[in-house]
Amino acid sequence: MASKKTMHQGHYATTRDPRVIQSRAALRQALLDLLKIKSFKDISIRDITDRAKVGYNTFFRHKGSKDELLKDIAAGEIKSLIELSMAALGEVNTAQASAAVCDYVARHRALWSALLAAGAVDTL
Repeated sequence: MASKKTMHQGHYATTRDPRVIQSRAALRQALLDLLKIKSFKDISIRDITDRAKVGYNTFFRHKGSKDELLKDIAAGEIKSLIELSMAALGEVNTAQASAAVCDYVARHRALWSALLAAGAVDTL
């Protein structure tokens, strides 16, 4: 039997099945929602799956751990922040561009707080 770490590999890694895409989005959003009310270390996989309304085993078809889910979310957020920052560098109104970058971070405060917290930094 495959370990939890490797169960999510295979066809789930590259599928375009709408159900898989929907489950992944639900898991990401569930973790983001939970980060607004709990610290990352206090969030369980059961909390994530309950919030996402997916089965517990479904989680492991997509991710090996909650740390891996956070890393994937973080990678996307960091990419978005870099793209926004690069666009801001070319702006004539740098104050307005800088404010836009700060606004982006503020809108995603729960995630950035988790990423910068001592416990989460070790997982990245």
